[in-house]
Amino acid sequence: MRIPWRRRLPPVFVHCAYAEDLKTHPDYRAAKLRGDAEAAHRLIENLAAEATLDKIADSILREETHVVSPAKDEHFSNNALAPTYAVWLAAQLDLHFHGDIYLADRRKRDLSNGWERLVNPSTFYGRVPENSDFIVADDVCTVGGTIADMISFLELNGGRVVCATALAASGGSDVPLAISDATRVGLEREYGGALDAFLREGLGHGIECLTEREARLFLGKGPSLDRVRDALARAADASDDREGQADRGREA
Repeated sequence: MRIPWRRRLPPVFVHCAYAEDLKTHPDYRAAKLRGDAEAAHRLIENLAAEATLDKIADSILREETHVVSPAKDEHFSNNALAPTYAVWLAAQLDLHFHGDIYLADRRKRDLSNGWERLVNPSTFYGRVPENSDFIVADDVCTVGGTIADMISFLELNGGRVVCATALAASGGSDVPLAISDATRVGLEREYGGALDAFLREGLGHGIECLTEREARLFLGKGPSLDRVRDALARAADASDDREGQADRGREA
């Protein structure tokens, strides 16, 4: 369940570029696809940027701050990057790594397609220490939806998120998180109240819960909702096809 942004968070602090740095690193495949935590640690040590660490450190408000990652239980995942990054970050900043929250199994989706990410939100389970501060640490940030979903989970269960970070993003720049006032005004000017009502019915939340990059997907597709419906329907169909292929592969 996605909730409205309760405060203006900083952008997702990013260390490096996804295509140019992360994917080309010699330890990437072992860390991302084979669950090799040692390879993940070497990669993080190579690509971490001191300036990014400084920005994360400046966001910490108190000592009792936990670092969490939107990752599956290690028994059900071959990706060691996000949890290893969270553990590494906690050690670097002398914080607590909280490993009792997990990403629930989700459908296969095209990680580069923002529409597929919208129709397949992330869900989480686990114990959230109440009245604690959190830093969300992920391996890659695309449109920010997974991070936003984890922030909602944490804050609905009594936590407070002070910032989020990712090893990599497109271009290597920090990624804006909450929808900006300018983008919100642009969507309202383009669609009136129709888009907000449509999202509440179809996704379970309104415009105020979107990330900046999610919201930009809708700009230029109005004022009719037809192109939005088509984009979301194609994304759902593609995800269904991908999930069917995965099921057939498991059966084989």
